[in-house]
Amino acid sequence: MRALRPLALFAVVGLSLVGCRAGDIARNGARNAFGRGAERGADLVGAVVESAVDLRDQMAIQFSPEQEYYLGRGVAAAAIAKYGLDPDEGRQAYVRRIGAALVELAPRVRTTWGGYHFAVLASDEANGLSGPGGFVFVTRGAVARARSEEELAGILAHEIAHVSLKHGEAVIRASAYWQSGFAAAFRIGAAGAGLPPRDQGRLTNLFRETVRGFAGQLASQGYGPEAEHAADLEGTYILYDAGYDASGILSYLKALPDRPSTAWSAHPESADRVRRLEPVVASYGGSFDGGVGVAARAARWARGGR
Repeated sequence: MRALRPLALFAVVGLSLVGCRAGDIARNGARNAFGRGAERGADLVGAVVESAVDLRDQMAIQFSPEQEYYLGRGVAAAAIAKYGLDPDEGRQAYVRRIGAALVELAPRVRTTWGGYHFAVLASDEANGLSGPGGFVFVTRGAVARARSEEELAGILAHEIAHVSLKHGEAVIRASAYWQSGFAAAFRIGAAGAGLPPRDQGRLTNLFRETVRGFAGQLASQGYGPEAEHAADLEGTYILYDAGYDASGILSYLKALPDRPSTAWSAHPESADRVRRLEPVVASYGGSFDGGVGVAARAARWARGGR
């Protein structure tokens, strides 16, 4: 028997929740390691940590919420620098409203220090991208490939799931540039001492290279097969909790050709993702309100999200 969907009916009609403007992401990104604020990697280094030993111990276990935010802001800046933001404000607003509704109405979504930020990238490739701390992007091509609001919500739910499941942190910690850089940066002396300027510089460089390496890996490989499958599953549950048809991700994947093998080498084939999701959607998919919500969203989709 399905669990009740708290507040799910809010997703049926209004989507009146207001997300962050795409310009906010651009301004945030411009202040990070890829823009004029490259020297501000120290923001991340010093977030809620006052000594070298505290910083080392804390970062060996997990990133703080503030550190996640600054890492994600760097990924956002890299994505904006590469693709630019789609100039269609109507499309941007529609994506922001759907994303905000998913975050607000699905209790399973993990909160972040800076909230969630949604935007559309000016690329005709069908793709989504997310960074730690709540930065979520879809491309213009992905929006165009979606055939309904359910499918567009599915793309966003998949990327939100990556954030909520902390896949970005897992990729960073497994990377060679992080493991070697982390070891080098923490060859520090006295316990309890503050970070000397030399080590602040090392950590600033470490985070700058971490963001660059992470953004490059996402562009070429994604998070890897198991993380993608996990995000499909979690994203399906997010759709269900928020009142969307839980088949949104599955439906989109069925119409999405597999990416060429020369790109996204670590990304699972769409057919494999479909096979894994079908049993879940058999239990959670479909209308729960007699089709009222699906009809309302279909009408909104036909109006271009207005």
